Amino acid sequence: MKEHIRQRLFEQMGSSIAMPDRPRPIARKQARPAQATSAILVIDDEPSCLEFTTTVLQSNGYNILAAQSVAEGKALLQANPGVTLIITDLKMPREDGFSLLAYLRDTFRFSHIPTIVLTCCTDQNIILRAIGLGAREYLIKPFTADLLLTRVRRLYDKTKGNILLITDNEQTVVILKRTLIGDGFRVSAACADAEIRELLTREPFDVAVCELILEDRTGLDLLIGVRDDGYFLPFLFIADSLIKLSDEDIRSAGGFGLVKKPFNNNDVLRAVTAAITRSRHT
Repeated sequence: MKEHIRQRLFEQMGSSIAMPDRPRPIARKQARPAQATSAILVIDDEPSCLEFTTTVLQSNGYNILAAQSVAEGKALLQANPGVTLIITDLKMPREDGFSLLAYLRDTFRFSHIPTIVLTCCTDQNIILRAIGLGAREYLIKPFTADLLLTRVRRLYDKTKGNILLITDNEQTVVILKRTLIGDGFRVSAACADAEIRELLTREPFDVAVCELILEDRTGLDLLIGVRDDGYFLPFLFIADSLIKLSDEDIRSAGGFGLVKKPFNNNDVLRAVTAAITRSRHT
């Protein structure tokens, strides 16, 4: 990294953060775990529906984990870090699909996993409640194999890329998640070291979108720490327009580029797409 770029950034920040001699790493150097096999978790207490759903998906090449209760589904989810999509019935005894959606929403490890809900009910209030809890798609029972595959492929196969969003600004999280998820990207947000470390060891990311100025350090310091730990994903930085660093400055310091606030959605999407394209061809 060009040290003078880092020095210029600290000078612009004034005394808000003391410049360390050496950026701290995210974690101690450790071997990266083997990549878990991706899987779809299907939860339904009706044996016939569970069998139909799993058979259709398995016959089309998907790896399936099946559960007949929310409790069993949670156990499979916790034991299988490769789960990338959940299909769950809403009406089940004891814990129902709504409680599962709330659990996923409130559990950091699983909040990024998209969910399809199954229901016999055509009441729009029920469906809207599920969507409000985070469901991405729904299917009314009985459904056809073609309709099931269409919903699954929409979420499972068409993801444009996996984004690690690093920011301590809640408004930035909301804006960028809306922009990126709406365009077909998966987004996991974090800020604390423990959260970033868990995400990096749990799943592969195509690009990190990172605040240039965080509460207790700079994004450039974070970039050094992440790379010291052996993770070489591109870092695309975001910063206030008052920061007097250019896109070329950031590139010379080891980053992929810089997007200034206030955000233009098209600029963000172009920059992220370019970073992912580079990461997949290097």
